Amino acid sequence: MTTSVQSVLPIEVEVAKPAGVEQRLLLHGVSWETYSQLLRAFDDRSSVCLTYYHGDLEIMTASFEHEKWKGIVGDLIKLIAGEMEIDYVSSAQTTFQLEYKAGGFEGDDSFYFSHLEQLRQMNKIDLAKDPAPDLVIEVDISNPSINKLPLFSDLGINEVWRYHKGALKIYGLSNGGFVDVESSAFLPGVTAQAVTELITASQSIPAYLWQRRVREYARQLKTG
Repeated sequence: MTTSVQSVLPIEVEVAKPAGVEQRLLLHGVSWETYSQLLRAFDDRSSVCLTYYHGDLEIMTASFEHEKWKGIVGDLIKLIAGEMEIDYVSSAQTTFQLEYKAGGFEGDDSFYFSHLEQLRQMNKIDLAKDPAPDLVIEVDISNPSINKLPLFSDLGINEVWRYHKGALKIYGLSNGGFVDVESSAFLPGVTAQAVTELITASQSIPAYLWQRRVREYARQLKTG
């Protein structure tokens, strides 16, 4: 039996494609059961992302601008990792959830840099027994309704790359919370400032030249 959005929520939710900007709806007092039902209801709509934390539920529809920056940051990580010969497994927009932590999210992109042999043999992730991704990308065109950093900490994420208002910041997990750090723990030497500059450059040169520039940056880091 298919679950519809209207059968789960007592209000009407518009889930059509956005007309240029992120659209966010924040609901309070949402049960875990309702969140789970909504995940099923939105299962075939990749432009809709749900974030749940202690009864608060944010429903976001992604815009072209959001998807563009998400793709650029994700490609940048893959290009750098490839040039530096750093192995990884991409978990993309997998839904990660943990009921006893009352939290769940779909990152804009996500990567594992550890447990790789185990992950290559897996087709599903259950955070109750499986590792969380090491690095999560968050692209925020508008201000998010839920502060996701405490959620990421609770679910075991180690590093967050957040792109907002033309700048990328890297947050590393420290003593149970996230702090703003200069460089990545998983891509050694890669700094938030350099990544921001590379993201900006992607808008003024052809894609193949930008990819070449990213690889050259990674090559310089690798050779010291």
